Amino acid sequence: MITRDNNEKLQVFDKERFVEIKLEDELKLRYAISNFGRLVSFTDKIEFGRIINGSITEGFRIFRYRIRRNKKISYRHKFFYKLVAENFLEKTSDDQTNVLHLDHNLSNDLVSNLKWATKQEMLDHQRTNPKVLKARKVSTKRIVEYNKNRDEYGYKLTSTKVIHIKKLLANPNRKTRLKIIARRFGISEMQLYRIRTGENWGHVKIDGQNTTFNTDKSAERWFEKLLQKTKEEPTKPKMWKTWDEKLEAYRNGEKSELIIRWIADNRRQHQQNQLSEEKLKKLIEINFPFDTAPKIKKLNSWDRQLEEWKKGNRKSAHIRLWKQRSIRRFVEGKLSGDRIAKLKEVGILK
Repeated sequence: MITRDNNEKLQVFDKERFVEIKLEDELKLRYAISNFGRLVSFTDKIEFGRIINGSITEGFRIFRYRIRRNKKISYRHKFFYKLVAENFLEKTSDDQTNVLHLDHNLSNDLVSNLKWATKQEMLDHQRTNPKVLKARKVSTKRIVEYNKNRDEYGYKLTSTKVIHIKKLLANPNRKTRLKIIARRFGISEMQLYRIRTGENWGHVKIDGQNTTFNTDKSAERWFEKLLQKTKEEPTKPKMWKTWDEKLEAYRNGEKSELIIRWIADNRRQHQQNQLSEEKLKKLIEINFPFDTAPKIKKLNSWDRQLEEWKKGNRKSAHIRLWKQRSIRRFVEGKLSGDRIAKLKEVGILK
């Protein structure tokens, strides 16, 4: 935050206009946002206010503040771009609940760079994001490289076998059924369909031409038939209704969630002297472990990952995800004061 003497007048750019924002909570100062995406705090007059730069989280500029209620401190936040859109842009539909950055630069909050949009418009806009296009290109390249290297690892399909399959599929005089071809090469009919459409092994070519086949009506009919044939009823987990059935399942080594709950219920009832004599006798006969081993107090998952951060293990995926989640919960005001203090101590929060 840039401090400014109250007697010094705020520099306003040409065509810049400030509008006071209304917050749900009462604060000591008043705040105003401009169509240039600048936020100021002031007491009486905006022209003598102070510029608030805010902070940046995942590319977005954020204004954070805290309130005190019933001797408890709560944290709140506002996105700069949302403040600009709400005060300077009009919606043309009630479905427009999202705001787009037209140039995909999340920190560029000029009103000319923002636009209200529906969820579908937001998804369509995101597909043109240069970062998304780059990631998609890298992902496609990795898939191609992975398929090219399969020959070295002894998979069912190799480039040579796929060329043979594609020649069979491209033969207009072919009489061999697709099911027989799939069985011959030890693959499923679904895999064969994906090879035919070019979804899998699209980089393999025959006769120097791309072998991505068009999904004509015959292929579509075949695929519909395949889906109908391979459709199966979802398997239902075993259900033991009576106590004795669950006891027998436990003796047979069953470790389903239902049996685990049954074990916990028996231990709890034993501690509270609520087990009948008959059930208690049966459990004793199978040496049921009524007493669990004393639990060793361990650090919870959040603290363990904090310790990993302190040790310098900051490049692993789960530590980066932990950091992002912690920052997001801080922005949303859902992070406890104790954890906030710990994150400030290690320099994640300032």
